[in-house]
Amino acid sequence: MVRGTLWAWLGALLLIACGRVPDETAMGHAIDGQSCYDCHGDRYLATTSPDHVALGYPQTCEACHGTAAWRPASADSHDFWPLTGTHTPGAVSSAGVVTRCESCHSEGFDGTPNRCDDCHHAQYAATTDPNHVAAGYQTSCDDCHDTDRWQGATVNHDWWPLTGTHEIGALSSAGVATRCESCHSAEVPYEQTPSACYDCHAAQYAGTTAPNHATEGYPTSCADCHNTSRWEGATVNHDFWPLVGVHQVGALSSAGVSTRCESCHTAGVPNDETPTACDACHHDNYVATTAPSHAPLNIPTSCDQCHTPHGWATSTFPQHNALFPITSGNHRNISCRECHTTANTYSTFSCTVCHRLSEMNAEHSQEVASYQTTLNQFGVEPGCLHCHPDGSKEDND
Repeated sequence: MVRGTLWAWLGALLLIACGRVPDETAMGHAIDGQSCYDCHGDRYLATTSPDHVALGYPQTCEACHGTAAWRPASADSHDFWPLTGTHTPGAVSSAGVVTRCESCHSEGFDGTPNRCDDCHHAQYAATTDPNHVAAGYQTSCDDCHDTDRWQGATVNHDWWPLTGTHEIGALSSAGVATRCESCHSAEVPYEQTPSACYDCHAAQYAGTTAPNHATEGYPTSCADCHNTSRWEGATVNHDFWPLVGVHQVGALSSAGVSTRCESCHTAGVPNDETPTACDACHHDNYVATTAPSHAPLNIPTSCDQCHTPHGWATSTFPQHNALFPITSGNHRNISCRECHTTANTYSTFSCTVCHRLSEMNAEHSQEVASYQTTLNQFGVEPGCLHCHPDGSKEDND
């Protein structure tokens, strides 16, 4: 009973799959555990697409075929080498070639090579853009290509990011298109390609004249100032000594001189030894200044106590406010010479140059009974400050 039921079930299945029902003897073999080939050997021998005999296909039909139909066959056991993209049987390559099992298994299945180059060495050798052979490209195709198409190859270059004009196909400021061989020459194996900017850009370093990198002793670590987008407009992280005002590269000084890196970084002095004190660069300005004359008056050489990077003329003297306010009130923004009238002597001053003594006598005689006493006690100028220490008109005594 069991045998009859099983025969009927399998017979119906084979009728659908094969278009015929084998006799009960053959079915008996199958039911007793015989192989598919025992029944389907004739199909195996007659198949030409692909030619199973010539290619040495295994006789285990069930490895690729199912009981529903002979076609399409599937090679589920091909997981050790996944058939994806144009490697999928029936897929059409970019050259219009249909992928078939014999595309790779031209000499049977045992010992079929599994390296890309074993099948694609002809493409490797024939490629001219870029020329893989001349440039010494590696033959491990899957480093750059995938199974969908040869064109538009990509490479995992994360260890040295390809950005800006380093991107394949990008144009440099000189209009030159970046290609793999721009960095990877035929003489140097890929794994020995240098990674320092200067290794590729020494010519630009040597040829630069504004500023002249070689004579000024600029470091060859290009990435300190340049980026991968363009050489021009280099920037440097100068936060340790902010480049503001006329210290900005390209800014014009009050004398019309353009600030350049070499304005501070002179030839023969390493960058890390460049002095940071204002007077180191501006001592000539200090000596030449006559209004007021800095050197005879022993004005300190710490320029930033009075000056800002936005220009010499915008000087301030905040310490003066402790002696007499000059940043507020009626005395703000007046010239030093209006009070300090004696040449090269800023320790003396005069109030009566502006506030004439005859006028002050007339005002004080009526309102301040002790006016003359105060002047006689402290002297004219100190006497003024005695009652007007902040320079205001009101008496603060």
